[in-house]
Amino acid sequence: MMGGESTAPVAQSDAIDLRQVQDFFWRRWKLILMTAAVVTMVTYIVLLAVTPRYTATAQVLLDPGNQKLLGAANLIPELSLDSSNVDSQVSLIRSTNLLRRVVDATKLTEDSEFGASANPGLLSLLTSWFRKRPEIESNAVPGTSDAVPSDVLSAIGHLRNALEVTRLQRTYVIGIAVTSQDRAKAARLANAVA
Repeated sequence: MMGGESTAPVAQSDAIDLRQVQDFFWRRWKLILMTAAVVTMVTYIVLLAVTPRYTATAQVLLDPGNQKLLGAANLIPELSLDSSNVDSQVSLIRSTNLLRRVVDATKLTEDSEFGASANPGLLSLLTSWFRKRPEIESNAVPGTSDAVPSDVLSAIGHLRNALEVTRLQRTYVIGIAVTSQDRAKAARLANAVA
């Protein structure tokens, strides 16, 4: 060695030995194959249990009413749609009274998905344990003719869970989306709510 130069040996631990990798897979091929088979079977069972969901969206344009006819300014007061009024419209669309009319008009109490006897799937059952259930209030006094039957309240609750009402950015447009197992039913319900 001249001038104090030394050559350091290459560390063996940093290099990948392909024989060790091959031996690892060769010794554990049964475990690897069984794990892949179990994951494939579980995926197949989950895909059979999950029902397809379709979402239909309807959009409602709130007319700000700024256009006045000749001479109508004295007869019809101007309709003001500021942000709070649009948000109030969104709340009204989700109200129990409006949803009850939709349930009655579309006969959702007789529907297998939205009716009182709706049987949720396995995934819906598991996720319902972690989801907050909305409280549905009946504005009528129990025992009177205005009391809402329990099957109607259940259908309203199912419809409210499937309903999403949003204001599109800062416009006068409200988006109404309904999710269902049937695409035609989702479209029909979105249009009925709109």
